Amino acid sequence: MVYISFTLLVGASYLFLQVIFTHKWRDLKAASAKETKASVAPTVSVIIAARNEELHIENCLKSIFAQSYPAHSMEVLLIDNHSTDQTVQLAKSIANDRVTVFPLAGLLEEHKTFKKEALEFGIAQSKAEWIATLDADCVAPSNWIETLLANAETQGLDMVLGPIKIIPGNGFLGKYQQIEIAGLQIVTAAGLSNGLLLSANGANLAFRREVFHAVNGYAGHKKKASGDDVFLLHTFHRRNPSRIGYITLEPVWVHTKPVSSIKSLLNQRIRWASKTPLYGHPSTKIISGLVFVNSVLLIMHLLLLPWFGVSQIYLFGIHFILKSQGDLYLLHNGARSFHIKITTRHWLYALILNPLLVTYVGVVSLIRPTYYWKGRQVR
Repeated sequence: MVYISFTLLVGASYLFLQVIFTHKWRDLKAASAKETKASVAPTVSVIIAARNEELHIENCLKSIFAQSYPAHSMEVLLIDNHSTDQTVQLAKSIANDRVTVFPLAGLLEEHKTFKKEALEFGIAQSKAEWIATLDADCVAPSNWIETLLANAETQGLDMVLGPIKIIPGNGFLGKYQQIEIAGLQIVTAAGLSNGLLLSANGANLAFRREVFHAVNGYAGHKKKASGDDVFLLHTFHRRNPSRIGYITLEPVWVHTKPVSSIKSLLNQRIRWASKTPLYGHPSTKIISGLVFVNSVLLIMHLLLLPWFGVSQIYLFGIHFILKSQGDLYLLHNGARSFHIKITTRHWLYALILNPLLVTYVGVVSLIRPTYYWKGRQVR
């Protein structure tokens, strides 16, 4: 009886949470329906930390060259983190006077240099009012900086976040990532707005440089190689949560490609999940735990079938419906908001894959302290 009650509580809580996030997302979209124009253009340094991105760096830089933001107020700093491919050469071949390329080889030790250290190096070179970070495998729309900073200045923010959209890939794996990432944007925006969950993506992030230094930047989170974005968000949030915002407008949507293999997907998600135990924000930990337990229970129902028979089938069915309704409600809104076309088959596959993926990633991230990133094994 306790097991049944616990299952129903977890399933109902998950459904309720998805509904809350979705409604908050709708409110945010309605509130930011119109673009904001700033009367002044504050100076900004766009910092791109890259490692082995020869397939993407040209498109990334070209999207920055096409920005509508005044050229005299923007600089681009490409920080190459010990690439072993042609990233530096390609970047230098298309760089103009607005781009400075900094190869870290010979400046910082490779085994001690991860994304935080690369970004830190770039920020140290900057004298701009704002720092904007963009991943090297991403492409930004032409009004990205203009819209992001106009809204930040108008609202008096110290940090501003924007959405990531996955470019459609071939096959179900690409479609799954497109669906899931759209849903994560809703959770990120709504969770930040209502203070329930603090999540961020450094692929679309901007913050005031002076505030970064005032809170000691990444200093408190050097034990993890990843987490430059989310830990910095938590640090800014502790200082002043009212000065952090999320912009939903399409001109700030940054685009990236899905990972191409299930192995890469698993490794990416393990990297993301490995940061959870270090979160200092209680409700973020609780919600992350709820998502994990919800998926684990679904799989446990099936494993217990031989011992509990028909009653376990009913429990699995009820729990699956609760989770699926929550997911479908949130993801349908995500798909509609980000103009993603999804077939019934894609929905079904996603609902089945998600609990398997979440359970595997959660368990592995808890028992294995290391993961692989850009050809390096890190913690």
